[in-house]
Amino acid sequence: MNRIGKILLFAILILFPLITASGEYRSARGEKKWKFPEDHGAHPDFRTEWWYFTGHLKGENSVYGFELTFFRFANNNRFAKESEWSARQYYLTHFTVTDEAKGKFYKYETLNRGTLGIAGSATDSLNVWSALYSARLDKNGNFIISASNPEINLRLTLIQTTDVVLNGNDGLSRKGPNNGEASYYYSVPRLEGKGSLEINKKNITIKKASVWMDREFFTIQESRNQGWDWFAIQLDNGSNLMLYRLRDNNGNKTRFSSGTYINKIGQKKILNPSDFRLIPLSYWKSRSTGIRYPVEWRIVVSDLNLDLKAKAVLNNQELVLEKLIKINYWEGRATVNGSDKGRAYIELVGYSK
Repeated sequence: MNRIGKILLFAILILFPLITASGEYRSARGEKKWKFPEDHGAHPDFRTEWWYFTGHLKGENSVYGFELTFFRFANNNRFAKESEWSARQYYLTHFTVTDEAKGKFYKYETLNRGTLGIAGSATDSLNVWSALYSARLDKNGNFIISASNPEINLRLTLIQTTDVVLNGNDGLSRKGPNNGEASYYYSVPRLEGKGSLEINKKNITIKKASVWMDREFFTIQESRNQGWDWFAIQLDNGSNLMLYRLRDNNGNKTRFSSGTYINKIGQKKILNPSDFRLIPLSYWKSRSTGIRYPVEWRIVVSDLNLDLKAKAVLNNQELVLEKLIKINYWEGRATVNGSDKGRAYIELVGYSK
């Protein structure tokens, strides 16, 4: 956006009848006083939030991509009595790894109740987990990312090399015309470090990891959007670019689309819809779902002299979801060339056959 940046506001609000929010949850309505690391933690007075990590992993002989996303959904009145057995929160986790050299895309999803320590999130700092997936901030200020399942194990130790970036109007990101039709949204464009990746018992040393962190929390009752296209671009010159195009029911860019550019010395520029163009160049059709996704893009920001081409390293980076939110979306690693070089993660939501 995450997107909306990141993810699945369309699905959450339109295709999510299981979760109800009858309590007095807060909405994103005005200026917020940000405080870190506390705001890396959970905001249970909002109905929905996510912690979103996408990154590029350099091994000895190949480069891998990964996505690890935690979604927290409140399912009832936030003032209701809570017990160890009550499921007041659900945690949905998406984990993917793109093995570019072998042309393989691994994807996983888990759904757990926020009870009995199986899944949960702290409110005072970054610490979110669901079964064997977790992201936390340790006492030394390192970001620790861990994801384990029978096929793949990933562990990264990262340090923050860029400041927190408040998207929109000092972190208030409007998604529609009504008061409260918004999210609080920030990014950390670069978390960098090292780690290890194991795929089918093969151990890979990650010599360099470059990770983008996105965070949003909100309470919105309805969505008027068909979907969105989201780009998180890390350029080799040290600058970073986030863009999202919200699409209306006719597939056109809405006036609530936005972007943020951060140059190599940390100066920020907020981009309005008229400031950038996203032009699909080629498409890929999924054999699993029949959905046609744009997998190569031209990205133009004239005022910044940016004319980029982002191309997926692997066409099939589609997630076919089975748990809770039964929709499909495309999320994957891409290379960036043109006026500047770099790498990107792209998310495509709301496309159909």
